[in-house]
Amino acid sequence: MRHADERVTIKQVSLSGGQGTWVVTDPATYDEVVLIVTNRGDTDESAGYDLHFATTNETPPTASLNVDPDLGTIETDFNFDASGSTDAQTPAGQLEVRWDWDGDLVYDTDWSTTKTATHSYTAPGTYTVTVEVRDAVDLRDTASQVITVNNTPPTASFTVQPSEGTISTDFGFDASGCSDLETPLAQLEVRWDWEDDGSYDTGWSTSKTTAHSYDQPDTYTVRLQVRDEGGLTGTTTQVVTVNNTPPTAAFSIDSTVGTTETVFGFDATGSSDLETPPANLEVRWDWGSGGGFGNWSTTKTITHSYDALGVYTITMEVRDTGGLTDTAAHTVTVQTLGDPPTAAFTVSPTQGTMDVAFEFDASDSTDAQLEVRWDWENDGYFDTGWSTTKVLTHTFDQPAVYVVALEVKDGDDLTDLTTHTVTVVNTAPTAAFDVTPSSGSIYTEFTFDASASSDSETPLADLEVHWDWEGDGQYDTVWSTTKTATHTFDLVGTYTVTLEVRDGQGLTDTATYVLVVTEDAPPTAVLTVQPSEGITNTVFVFDASGSSDDLTPQGDLEVRWDWENDGTFDTSWSTNKTATRVFPTPDTYVVAVEVRDSRQQTDVARRAVIVHDAQWANEKYKVYIPVVLKSYVTQ
Repeated sequence: MRHADERVTIKQVSLSGGQGTWVVTDPATYDEVVLIVTNRGDTDESAGYDLHFATTNETPPTASLNVDPDLGTIETDFNFDASGSTDAQTPAGQLEVRWDWDGDLVYDTDWSTTKTATHSYTAPGTYTVTVEVRDAVDLRDTASQVITVNNTPPTASFTVQPSEGTISTDFGFDASGCSDLETPLAQLEVRWDWEDDGSYDTGWSTSKTTAHSYDQPDTYTVRLQVRDEGGLTGTTTQVVTVNNTPPTAAFSIDSTVGTTETVFGFDATGSSDLETPPANLEVRWDWGSGGGFGNWSTTKTITHSYDALGVYTITMEVRDTGGLTDTAAHTVTVQTLGDPPTAAFTVSPTQGTMDVAFEFDASDSTDAQLEVRWDWENDGYFDTGWSTTKVLTHTFDQPAVYVVALEVKDGDDLTDLTTHTVTVVNTAPTAAFDVTPSSGSIYTEFTFDASASSDSETPLADLEVHWDWEGDGQYDTVWSTTKTATHTFDLVGTYTVTLEVRDGQGLTDTATYVLVVTEDAPPTAVLTVQPSEGITNTVFVFDASGSSDDLTPQGDLEVRWDWENDGTFDTSWSTNKTATRVFPTPDTYVVAVEVRDSRQQTDVARRAVIVHDAQWANEKYKVYIPVVLKSYVTQ
């Protein structure tokens, strides 16, 4: 067609039954219409056709789009309404619409006369939503609107166990309760500020558990910050209380018996405290003579003498920097003495473990009619009664440095006391653990059992363990007397799992195990058939019960059957592992069974069966009976 403005429009129209139609929707004045007919198969290809013209005022529709809301999150149901779309010729109810939710020019819905729709998004972003409207003659129009799906910040949450302890406590922190709408828990990152001083003490990490101890008593606010994949963060805090512990008072006396001329020496350097250094501990003394306590002092040694005979109870009080106190007391006897005996003894060996029987020999003590008694810890309380036996053995049930005191008494009840030091050393524990199973996949829950660990001094139940799952030197669990733990690994790899065992005295030992974590292995398909050969009415029994999988229980494995091994399975999936089949035509058939586990991984096993005709059975089981021919003579 040639327009009045000299433009030319050409359209190819296919004829059906000798007729064709071209609807011209562009309003214009046409000066000339030429019909060219080809491929008629006759000599005159332009004869025998008529042109008929009809006029139309058809105009395309007008698309309209409203969105409510135009801002939300991945939890928002966005409502889209194209009801305002119109067309001059087609009624609104007959207009059809379709939707492109993400502006990729690919429509996500089919045509429909329903003008409203609801859609939600799985990821934050800015989306251009387009609705296309068409009328009864396929004229179309589009309308678009931009919506924004915002990322939401994560929610920080953690637990601390215990919430109160001392400077010896390993506090365990667990941020597994953090959450985020868009980012999975495993991909959320956390970091910790142990004192809430505004400076984070750890870097970002996807590990949600950690442990921390404090070197000073105080009340600490611990801050956790969690970050999602979009960089948004959330924080929360909890309070941890680190308590001060009271000191332990201990002192020794160089002699417990003397005269008014005796200068008794007292030594409180054996006092101790968990938090306060020994040099900062303060002590004061009550000599037991009615004067009460003296002044506080950091000097731990002192001398004192008495001007009257008697038995005096000396009390020493020790105070730490937190103001907590403890007391210890001993007695001294001030009397008129003749020539007292001389206490002396040897010890063999001077150092050993809890298994060693130390021999104490007071035979070198001098005076007539001597009796001896022993104080194994030099705590002022003698552990044996008076005895004339000078040689004795003793074992100690805890590692420590012991001051052993020997007191000897002569016939006039005059006494002397001497001491020796015995060192009982602690032996380190032995770490050992088992892993079940010994290898597995990223879906395997491994069980770790440290019950085989041991220690000479500390009972197994009191040994503490903690675990480093990746062998990176950072222990992932806190100290615990529970010897078993379970863990799964998110990534394929070779992991050196480390167990550290700690005894009651703080000595440790480690053991490692190299664990290979693989991708999830597919199931193993196993197929048997009974019989393997038969005829056209034989019922063949196929059994896939021997199939197995590392993680999916055998009863949950699914199977399906392909009776001709043509790649098309003839049954649907089922947990029934046995099936029967009759093959009506003699042939050799390869039967395939496909086994599927709970992660949709599969394996295939095949078995061949031979099907004969009925004659084969007759031949196979034919019985030959020998016939004996006899000759009879008739008279």
